[in-house]
Amino acid sequence: MNCRLPEYSRDGRPEIVVGTEGGMVRVVDAEGNITSTFKTGGNVTTVTLAARKGDGTMQIVAGADHGHVYGDIG
Repeated sequence: MNCRLPEYSRDGRPEIVVGTEGGMVRVVDAEGNITSTFKTGGNVTTVTLAARKGDGTMQIVAGADHGHVYGDIG
């Protein structure tokens, strides 16, 4: 499992982004609610945030063990 504590939604409260061996990427809010889910085609090996060009909003990027990279998740 790979976890990050980003400021993703710009609401001033942290979220946790989790990638699982079951191929799921999930965003969990400060109350523990799952606010977003994305299914990859393989076990998630890494998750990170990247700023979008232009507007500076954040996007989730995840890598999976089968060699694919998924962007703009969430």
